[in-house]
Amino acid sequence: MLTNRRINMMAPPRHPPRYRSMKFVLYLFLATFIVAQVIPRALNGSKPAPLVISFDVEVSPLIESVATSLELVKNVSDTVINTGVDAINAGADAIDAIVNPQHQQQNQPNEAQNQKRGIIFGKNGVANTVWKIVFGWTGLPDPWNPPQQQQQPPPQPQPTTSRAPQPQPTTSKQPQPQPTTSKAPNPQPTTSPDNTAVAGLDMNLKGVYYMVVKGGSQKSSFKALIDTGSSDMWVKQAVFDPAQSSSGRVTSTPYGVQYQGTSGSSSGVWAYDDFSIGNVDLTNFQFASIKESNHYDDALIGVGKKDLEQTQNKYDNLPWALKAQNKISKAAYSLYLNTAKAATGSILFGGVDHAKYQGDLVTLKSEGARLWGQLDSVSIAGQEMPLNQQVAWDCGFTLTVLPENFVKTMLAHYTGVQRSGTNYIVDCNQDTSKKIAFKFGQGTAKQTTVEFGLDRFMWLYNDLCVFGAKVQNASANFPDMVLGASFLRNAYTVFDLEDNTIQVAPVKYTTDSDIQVL
Repeated sequence: MLTNRRINMMAPPRHPPRYRSMKFVLYLFLATFIVAQVIPRALNGSKPAPLVISFDVEVSPLIESVATSLELVKNVSDTVINTGVDAINAGADAIDAIVNPQHQQQNQPNEAQNQKRGIIFGKNGVANTVWKIVFGWTGLPDPWNPPQQQQQPPPQPQPTTSRAPQPQPTTSKQPQPQPTTSKAPNPQPTTSPDNTAVAGLDMNLKGVYYMVVKGGSQKSSFKALIDTGSSDMWVKQAVFDPAQSSSGRVTSTPYGVQYQGTSGSSSGVWAYDDFSIGNVDLTNFQFASIKESNHYDDALIGVGKKDLEQTQNKYDNLPWALKAQNKISKAAYSLYLNTAKAATGSILFGGVDHAKYQGDLVTLKSEGARLWGQLDSVSIAGQEMPLNQQVAWDCGFTLTVLPENFVKTMLAHYTGVQRSGTNYIVDCNQDTSKKIAFKFGQGTAKQTTVEFGLDRFMWLYNDLCVFGAKVQNASANFPDMVLGASFLRNAYTVFDLEDNTIQVAPVKYTTDSDIQVL
């Protein structure tokens, strides 16, 4: 029988209500995930994966060293985002399969359809996973606090005079101010911002700091001294020869350097090769292959400004190469040397760890070829010695170099003082109620004082304790004033090679971590 009812042949078939409800719920989950996870990360920018590394400590100034392991953990944030996008795509495909009209013509779904439904609604499906991610559980390992290997403290060789490479030394003469009396404030800790990312290197301390590097196609392993007072990387051919590496390229361009504070020198030629620092690989990295050297180390990595590179054609040294090869987002790094007795510490490339300092980071301008920053004054037991001079910040120096009257005034508060060459031996047990204070930031919006006890301005060599400072001598070994490792381990410092700044704050010794990408 014919009827007057019209049939719209173009209208799509109506889906059962249960499919429409499932589709709505899943899209709600996916939209929540995008708002809560993907969009904020996209707005924050696609910054490179971070690098996290620690170092072991060996208390000896020269020559002898013990190899340490290197651990580097990459941030998995990009993986999380990519996984989320893949899950969304998979979920969309599964939805299309579920609501396809063909499903209405089948009493039982086939195996492929069951698999796609499992992707969405299964125990480990997209809907369940999105729910967990949005409401606080990711199931992923913590990228900010990777496990660190524990190592036994290495043996301690006999003490010798610490030395550090200082390319292109400059001479600066400072007045010898008279001490005055002043009390320095003790900064209080503040709350740190959220974790983000960082890059770092394992090192080994023996009066100076080291990291383990692998070079060339054969992955030759060697330890390299980290030096903020120079800018080139060099390696002795006896340790690593790029001519024996299939990935290496040796040039005929000569390289040579003299070291301030010593009679040491190194010479060789420029070369290029691939290097591994933990899990980070640098390709075609420029360095000097050393043929002749009386330097006590096998290798050195300078992380200073490009102006100190021993070539007219400036190139990307380690901090800049890490950025150029997308390992970090900014040519900057921070130093946390930890306590004198600690077995771990860190240098973080591309980031700052807010948990490792007290108060606020004070920013100092760093003008000139070296990492200079102004030191306002030094005080001991409330006796202040104004300075207001630029000083070099150099972890390649074990000790700090100060004017003679500063050193003498400070030594007057120590017991058991004996001179040994250019160093001073002191009793290891000192009056910890007396404080030493270094002031920074005069004339800026913020000021800070790095304050610590007498016992924290000594370097322990076996049973001997060496006073943490040397005398500045413009006509001999130390023409410049230097804040060496004896000071730097009492401070947290951030060196920004792009903005030409140094940030400093009192250190906070802790295993906590609150790392932010720069």
